[in-house]
Amino acid sequence: GSPAGGGFGPHFDSYDVFLLQGTGRRRWQISTQNDLELRKNLPLKILRRFRMKQQWVLDTGDMLYLPPGCAHDGIALEACMTYSIGFRTPTAQTLAQALLEHLLDTLNLDATYGDPDLKASETPGKITESFQRRCASLVKNIKWNRSMTDTVLGQYLTEAKANVFFSPPDPALRRSPFDQGAKRFGL
Repeated sequence: GSPAGGGFGPHFDSYDVFLLQGTGRRRWQISTQNDLELRKNLPLKILRRFRMKQQWVLDTGDMLYLPPGCAHDGIALEACMTYSIGFRTPTAQTLAQALLEHLLDTLNLDATYGDPDLKASETPGKITESFQRRCASLVKNIKWNRSMTDTVLGQYLTEAKANVFFSPPDPALRRSPFDQGAKRFGL
């Protein structure tokens, strides 16, 4: 929650964000500026300059959508709670990295390089065709399929930020009450 007058300062996010006003009221100002220079020596990424273009006051239950890169600043008009719901969209580079990390975690490559017929080379610094072929044969069966891509994408898109922690209910919720609650709320 935030006390009256509280906020992070003008900033932007690199993903889609929905701001849901839980309790109280908050004034949101947005900018379409291209100048995204940050203030120096701050632990948060706060914009050096902010030129407000539009503003709204969100009351309990109101929601504001912000596309990636949209500069915004929220100031609590009273004690309030705003929920920031972010949706990341992976870049090709990020998705490839996640896929490769998944492969590393799930691969079981027991084969070891061997060259029992190795002979002394006349050019010791040269990587031979035979060596390249043998190394390639060690990893030639590595493949991924659509199912692996779907799994990795699901994990990536639902991974909580490093600073977000979820505590399980105490006592733990049994499966039957969970199913009943989910059904009651249409989930």
